[in-house]
Amino acid sequence: MKRIILEVCFVVNLLFCLALVYVLVATLFGSDLYTFLQSEQGVNLRMFINIPIIILWIFNVIMWSKHDKNILQLVLILLLNALYNPFYFRKAVKNKWV
Repeated sequence: MKRIILEVCFVVNLLFCLALVYVLVATLFGSDLYTFLQSEQGVNLRMFINIPIIILWIFNVIMWSKHDKNILQLVLILLLNALYNPFYFRKAVKNKWV
C-alpha cells in the first residue's frame, strides 16, 4: 500500500515538473496561464498538487537518513525538492530501499 501511494506521488511530481516547463514556455509566449495560477482557483489547485510532492519529499529525506548519507544528495533533495524528487525516488526503488 505504501509503495502504491509513493508511486502516485511520483507521478504527480513528474506531471508537476512537466506542467512547470509548459507554464514557463506559455508565459514567455504571452499566455494568460500565469494569471490563472495567481487567481484563487489556481492557488487552491497548486495547494492540492503540492501535498503529494511534500509526501514524496519527506519520504526521500527519510530514505536518505536511513540508507544513503551522501551530503550532496541531501543538498539536492533540500534545495531542488520538487525537481529532484523523482530522480531520487527512482534511485531508492532501484536500490530496493522502498
